Amino acid sequence: MNQPPVTIPRKFEAGLFGLLLFQSYFFDYARPIVNALTPPAPRGLPGFGDWLHALAPIFLAFILFKFFMRALDRGAKISITLVVLFLCIMSLGQGVHLSADSVDGRMQMRHTGPLDVAPADNPAIQQLGETVLELFVLVYNYDEIIGHWIWYAALYILLLYYVIHCIQPSTSPNPPLSTKILAGFFVAPLGLFWFYGGVEAGVWQGTILLAFSFLLLIAFNFFSSAKLDLNGSCLVASFLLTAIFMAAWGAYFNDMPGVWEVWLRNVNPEQMK
Repeated sequence: MNQPPVTIPRKFEAGLFGLLLFQSYFFDYARPIVNALTPPAPRGLPGFGDWLHALAPIFLAFILFKFFMRALDRGAKISITLVVLFLCIMSLGQGVHLSADSVDGRMQMRHTGPLDVAPADNPAIQQLGETVLELFVLVYNYDEIIGHWIWYAALYILLLYYVIHCIQPSTSPNPPLSTKILAGFFVAPLGLFWFYGGVEAGVWQGTILLAFSFLLLIAFNFFSSAKLDLNGSCLVASFLLTAIFMAAWGAYFNDMPGVWEVWLRNVNPEQMK
């Protein structure tokens, strides 16, 4: 008589989550710190932080691709063509943002006036003339709107697509407590980064929409006798925590300003030159 195969919990991708945290904090959080601690870049050349930031799309695309490949190895029916397509779109958005952000930041730092507003609202830039103002506005839009939304829309679609393929039968074995605790350590740092990225990039609406989509997915699983594995649960928990952070942030400021925007409100523009 054939014995049924012994089932074991799905592996928690702790290494990939660790790489995701490193990529998020080192290439994003560290960039303005590196720019502040290193000598100013020569005119016409990127700063140290810009070069650091340029590596972000490469590392993020690699890490996400590895997540999907691990899912394929455990039998998930994933379209790699679709994954690669959205990875390319995400990288395109990051590239547009990185290029425009480098130019936009350098242009604004060369002039006085508030740094926490769009060029069209900056009186110092308005005095430069209509032609120059148009260039400022174009670069600003590529940086803060077009690049960010292409980047984050593709990223959020990829995360939702991955979590959907983390669904398993409710009878699937649970991971040991030690693995659950390990996964829990990733939730808060990831949630904080998703919060920072959402408000700083001005795409908090998309972040909230993704968190709401995860709630719908949880409800669907509840009524379908299914559940998420630990990888999907970790990502979902981090975004639900992000939604809480954003709710508190919006309630405090009665708005959704970026983190650096709040800081720049109290900085003399002359100090940024």
